[in-house]
Amino acid sequence: MQRILIRADARKESGLGHVVRSLALAQMLAEVFHVDFLCEKTVPDFVLQDISSACQRVVTFAATEDNRACLSEINPILKHYQALVIDQYQNPEEIVCAVQMAGCRAIRIVDTDEPLSRADLVFGHSFWQPSKSSENQKNSQGVEYALVRKVFRDIAILPEPPKREIDATLSFGGYDVGNISLKILRALTPITEIQNIALVVGEAYPHAQELELYLSMERSRSVKIYRGVSGTEFAQLLKHARFAFLPASGSALEAATVGTGLVVGITADNQSALHAQLTSRELAFDLGDLRRVEEAAVTKLCQTIISMPNKVELIMNKQRSLLDGQSAIRIIDLFRGVIDG
Repeated sequence: MQRILIRADARKESGLGHVVRSLALAQMLAEVFHVDFLCEKTVPDFVLQDISSACQRVVTFAATEDNRACLSEINPILKHYQALVIDQYQNPEEIVCAVQMAGCRAIRIVDTDEPLSRADLVFGHSFWQPSKSSENQKNSQGVEYALVRKVFRDIAILPEPPKREIDATLSFGGYDVGNISLKILRALTPITEIQNIALVVGEAYPHAQELELYLSMERSRSVKIYRGVSGTEFAQLLKHARFAFLPASGSALEAATVGTGLVVGITADNQSALHAQLTSRELAFDLGDLRRVEEAAVTKLCQTIISMPNKVELIMNKQRSLLDGQSAIRIIDLFRGVIDG
């Protein structure tokens, strides 16, 4: 069986998105490949448990921005693999060159189009405009190649629509440094149609005191807080929600795969490409830049959204069309072509 090693980052400043989408990739590839995982020790235990379930072997190492240290972990074991998948920020092309010199295929997951990369395969679900690629590179892009965890893909192919028991599910990353969660909660306060809210935060959410103070004064609605939820729990919270308020990240793709009234905004610069794709392809409503948008503007937009049930249904139909739960088949074909080519 051909062997693939996946290497991903997880840090406070970049969040868990890289590791979670790499986990989704591992679940897909494990259907036909031997998959091992290499990540930093900053990855939370509940995520590591899911990774361990998908992969044959998981190796953790101390977080570092020094690629030489990273390569010292990788080089001794590269001979055992046909491909290395790289999902990281710090000088990934340096890793690409070292991997290829060792006779291994180098594959990069990216947030933006990178036509000059020397990797054997560059792919990402964030961008989707056609790009120029070099002779030794293949590019695949768009939500048709969505890196979505298996539990979400399984829901996408269910024949019956779910019951919507939650008015809105909110989640703005495990760390939510800008406390977008509280901003959106406040913005939703005047909207009487949204009474039952599920708020998902990480174990390291730094604004717990401020949030609890707000909730102690705001008793007109039911707001239930979920901390450090598993992929299965998150999928259920999205599946049963009429609306989902999320950053334009992998979690938004998982919500669109499940199917919901998706409302997205930008919480980090690297989300711009996916934000543009989700909104321009009418897969989600647009809240703009959540770091700068005023609460009053969010309230007004949400009131408009709720008054347009036909538009919500149109968006959900497009979600079902483009995010069909079959991205794993397309991605496996990509990897087979690169490794065998």
